[in-house]
Amino acid sequence: GAQTIVRDVLSGILMLVEDQYGVGDQVDVLDVKGTVEKVGLRITVIKDAAGTLWYLRNGEILKIGNLSQAKN
Repeated sequence: GAQTIVRDVLSGILMLVEDQYGVGDQVDVLDVKGTVEKVGLRITVIKDAAGTLWYLRNGEILKIGNLSQAKN
């Protein structure tokens, strides 16, 4: 319900402020590896190698590997 939405939005704000990942970054999150297509306040969209778009609630993302930042 509302508590989940608030958690997702707060997580999204923190991800954006902390620059954990952004559009175009290669990431490994939950069981999805791919390219970040969109970062919203509630949802992050990742496209995998097969072209599937995965919609992940920001509040559910507890651990993420940013392969793009690792190269820098």
